[in-house]
Amino acid sequence: MRTLNIVCAVAIVLTTLHLGHGMHHFFAEASPGDLQNPLFWTGLVTAAAVGILSLVGAFLLLKRKG
Repeated sequence: MRTLNIVCAVAIVLTTLHLGHGMHHFFAEASPGDLQNPLFWTGLVTAAAVGILSLVGAFLLLKRKG
């Protein structure tokens, strides 16, 4: 069971890194009009919140005993 927890946590961390990479590309390729759009910022903030919660979940999964 411990091995499964480690594998799942590593998968979550890699997926979260991929999400962060995608957020970087969306921000880097955004036009000046996009940077003024509140929906663009809402999406980025939501994605950042999901990424943070995913990392917290992955680390809690690694910390879990049993």
